[in-house]
Amino acid sequence: MLKLAAANHGWNWIVTRPNFIVGVSKGNFMSLATTVALYASACKAFGEPLTFPGTETSYRLEYDFSTASNNARFQLAAATNPKAYHQAFNISDGTPLTWAALWPRIATWVQNWQSRHRVQWLTLGPNLCQLLWSRL
Repeated sequence: MLKLAAANHGWNWIVTRPNFIVGVSKGNFMSLATTVALYASACKAFGEPLTFPGTETSYRLEYDFSTASNNARFQLAAATNPKAYHQAFNISDGTPLTWAALWPRIATWVQNWQSRHRVQWLTLGPNLCQLLWSRL
């Protein structure tokens, strides 16, 4: 559909497909950072620990993340380079990362932030996703 519309109207097109986007922008809740922050807030509200909300396989699997700033730089460069027209691109920062490496760092940061703001953080408890579904 895009190719046909572009051909019929003389447009150039570029498709950019970032993987997990890390970073925030005002009014956009599609960022992984925002999702993790909302999850951490829900854990706190229900008095639950910040446990990883996935399977062991997803915890150990390598993911390619991309920052919002990396995506923006790539999209600007592609949009202003005629050699990029009429193509699709996958975007990543090129550094595979596992949740096993990242999640403990997130939990430590959340715990440190909360301790600085005098909020107690629990370390043991049931899976939050199961708890939320059981209360619906």
